[in-house]
Amino acid sequence: MHSMGEAPFHRPLQSAMTLPLAGLSALAGVTLETMMLFWLALTLAVLAVIARPWRWAAVFALAVLMLSGLDLRLRAPEPMPESMGTVTLERVIRIEALERDPNRVRFRGRVDTCPDKRDLIACKPGQSYRLSWYDPEPVVHSGQRWHMTLRLKPNHGYHNFNRFDYGAWLSREGYVATGYVLAHNARLPDASVTLRARLSSMLSHLDARGGRWLDALTLGQGKALTRDEWEQLRDTGTTHLFVVSGLHVGLIVGGLWWVSRRVIKLLCPLDWRTRRAPWFLAGVGALFYATLVGWGPAVSRATIMALIALWVRSGYRAPSPWQGWWLALVLVILIDPSAPGRSGFWLSFGAVAWLLLMWLDRPRPRPWVFLVRTQLFLTLAMAAMLGLSHGQWAPISLAVNLIAVPWVSVVMMPLACLAWIGVLSGIDGFVLPFYAASTAFWEVTAVAARLAPVWTLPEAVTSVWALGVSGAALCLLLPGLGLRTRGVCVCAMLCPVVLVLLNPTPQSFRVTVHDVGQGLAVSVEQAGYRVLYDTGARFRSGFAPISTLWDRPPAFDEVVVSHGDNDHSGGLGWLHEQAVVMARIWRPVAETGAVATARCRAGRGWSHAGTRFTFLWPLAGARLPEGSNDRSCVLLIEHEAIKILLMGDVGRGVERQLLERYGDALRDVDVMVASHHGSRTGSDPAVIRALSPRHVVFSAGKANRYGHPHPEVVASFKALGVCQWRSDLHGAVRFDYVHGELKGASSRTPRGIEPGCLGVESAR
Repeated sequence: MHSMGEAPFHRPLQSAMTLPLAGLSALAGVTLETMMLFWLALTLAVLAVIARPWRWAAVFALAVLMLSGLDLRLRAPEPMPESMGTVTLERVIRIEALERDPNRVRFRGRVDTCPDKRDLIACKPGQSYRLSWYDPEPVVHSGQRWHMTLRLKPNHGYHNFNRFDYGAWLSREGYVATGYVLAHNARLPDASVTLRARLSSMLSHLDARGGRWLDALTLGQGKALTRDEWEQLRDTGTTHLFVVSGLHVGLIVGGLWWVSRRVIKLLCPLDWRTRRAPWFLAGVGALFYATLVGWGPAVSRATIMALIALWVRSGYRAPSPWQGWWLALVLVILIDPSAPGRSGFWLSFGAVAWLLLMWLDRPRPRPWVFLVRTQLFLTLAMAAMLGLSHGQWAPISLAVNLIAVPWVSVVMMPLACLAWIGVLSGIDGFVLPFYAASTAFWEVTAVAARLAPVWTLPEAVTSVWALGVSGAALCLLLPGLGLRTRGVCVCAMLCPVVLVLLNPTPQSFRVTVHDVGQGLAVSVEQAGYRVLYDTGARFRSGFAPISTLWDRPPAFDEVVVSHGDNDHSGGLGWLHEQAVVMARIWRPVAETGAVATARCRAGRGWSHAGTRFTFLWPLAGARLPEGSNDRSCVLLIEHEAIKILLMGDVGRGVERQLLERYGDALRDVDVMVASHHGSRTGSDPAVIRALSPRHVVFSAGKANRYGHPHPEVVASFKALGVCQWRSDLHGAVRFDYVHGELKGASSRTPRGIEPGCLGVESAR
């Protein structure tokens, strides 16, 4: 028999741990592999049987674990198989989430019906494709239905080190495939559109900037903002103000409560039955707003916690703030199992956790002190989290947010509500105050962004940065410490960060073959010295894959454009548009321009810090057709004991001439970027045997229509035991020369293959 003192002990233990255990189980359900999920479920089941104090907590956690795991697996759409390559098919498509570019529109194409029943891939109504429609003759709007002929390919994105994973984003957003409209056969009756889309369309007649700002701020249509505007928000740490989050939900709830309370008191001043009506109306408003803008992770978290807060404030018993936090975590994951894969999920819940640590059970100071302290702590916390997740920090974010947060909350949001009243009633004059307030916001943040743009943290210091800055924030949060003690603690935490930033680890010699799809871009870095060999392609839409490699392109000391094909030279125009500093450009033919241009000829080159860059081709007297791949600039890079050979698109005839001309100088190459992306026109087997490379890299696009790299070429390298890397499988490939050793690494690991290169290391 249990003693009388056990029950009071067990119940608090059980109730205190139920929601945290359920929250961790929900995270495990959407992140763990099936086998690990099985063992965790078995552990919880055993715990529910043998551990009486934890019984109901374990049962609840097991239920959440199974629900989240099944939810993720059942709701995840089956993507188009990677082995399918490119296919052409017919679909009746409903247009959603429309984005307009200068010469194309991009949209989510949701399958309505499948006219062709003989398709090679499964067709299910409701599937989503991410589509582009180039130069559409009709005016395209959301909600239209079209019978289309589509060219589709499996989900895939460029995969580079510490950069946005577009392929993972496509899968997370529920897209089955990507592609473009090959032909539009007929337009069918329009489908119904969402209220959000209708409201957005009502802003089209406003001033272009004012309409976009109102759309982004109130409806969460972030795609309405331009890339320059997003960069300005990022540089000043104010992105959260134009992404619908807890601030917006809180303002909606607070505003509705304040207005409804005063209206009800005016209409029914003595009726006690209406006391809880303002809280109820505020909760309904929060649910309506979340449904309007979409139940994203931040909106879901804010809405759930706002409902809990309204429940408590209206006089009912409810969970503690931390239990509310865990409950929101569980519910958000059950609503959207893919949420933990988004950085916004962790930033949102992390920011609220810091706020709870900061103010829970502590006296509330004066409003201005509360604002400054809250913003200081949040700035430190977000600096740690953003540094770890994105490798960036906005140094001016604290000063800007001290002005921007009150300005957006007290001025812009009320004026935005007034603007919507004007839009709905047809009185455009009501929009002018919002436009003026928004213009002031953008002008001030533009000045701030120019004064102190965002910092990109070196990879080697991100962990030290996150630990030091978060430790400093915790020092400021610890209760019972004097001002001097807090100062010493903060200095102790930040000193290692400062030392690492002032004395960074000297960067090794690094060569990176970037993933730019069916193209080539290779960068060489050495102690702040940068060389770029080829710039990748530029597409019909104006998009250049090289633009995804950096938030802000660095300056280059030397740029080599091997030849004029778009997949090698297309990104050069984008670099010029971005005003990237390029001290000198090497090309097969000289061109006039703002940047000094030199002709790459055999025997020419340059040196830097012991590294020699030498062109091996084309020969000085060679006369080749303008469009010939054999005009490519072949570059040999020699650093201490290693050799890097960049072949461009030259064919086998040129390869044999290079071997005859240079002989032993080309033997035992350490890294070779295969000519012409691994085409059968290059990589002569005899030349490969003579060069005996340790590593070969094929820069080719996923499921490209040329079949690069060719199986015969792959087999030739494999027969020699060469370590093979492919950008379509490995993403970006990086080689670091550290302490006399060359180390290769890739940004991704091909599915079902062990990390590292394909094939066997050379015996050398």
